[in-house]
Amino acid sequence: MSRVIYETDLESIHLDEDSLSELFTLLQTDSVTEVTIKLHANKFTYEYDTVDEIIEDSTLPGFIQSFELVVVADDNRLKLTSDDDENQIKLRISGEQEWAREQRRTVEEFFEKRGDKVRTLAQKWLVWAVAGLLTGGVLLLDRLGFSMLFRLTDNNIVVVAFGSLLVAGVVKSAVDYLHPYALIRLTNRRLHPYVSKAFRWLTIVAGLLTIVFTGSQVL
Repeated sequence: MSRVIYETDLESIHLDEDSLSELFTLLQTDSVTEVTIKLHANKFTYEYDTVDEIIEDSTLPGFIQSFELVVVADDNRLKLTSDDDENQIKLRISGEQEWAREQRRTVEEFFEKRGDKVRTLAQKWLVWAVAGLLTGGVLLLDRLGFSMLFRLTDNNIVVVAFGSLLVAGVVKSAVDYLHPYALIRLTNRRLHPYVSKAFRWLTIVAGLLTIVFTGSQVL
């Protein structure tokens, strides 16, 4: 039978202990000879053979953003990786065509059911959407007669557009930080202080907005 290689990006997902166990069970078919799970956190790499080992390891942090799952079945291989720097989840399957197609269907159906579609769209479009809304809002206010508020000219419209992109980039960074693209959440660990971090990022965004609009008035 012919051999194939299949690669794709997957939807954003947050896995708790139950959903991680479900994924592990779905992939561990009779033909599987080896399964390895690697978790990357705080410059350490933790390696496990089962989900139970992960759950029982009290040294792990409560939230894991970077991980790798490798499934080997004879000469067939599946690799599922998340990269917290790139905000990506990648699937790579190599092996016999029938096995590869079956594993592809299993993984993609799981992510279709469990994935976060809103977060996936935000990864692609959030920066442009926020920048467009901010720039469009300022231009609309100018057209409605609030030009004295912003003192818009052809020159400082460029400044507004640049400032909007800057703010959009900060918003995107805040979303990446507060709501990661990929996450394993261990429910018996300390909760992540989302609220305090959210306030910190809101303060930064408010400061940047003040700088942008003050700069627009000066120009």
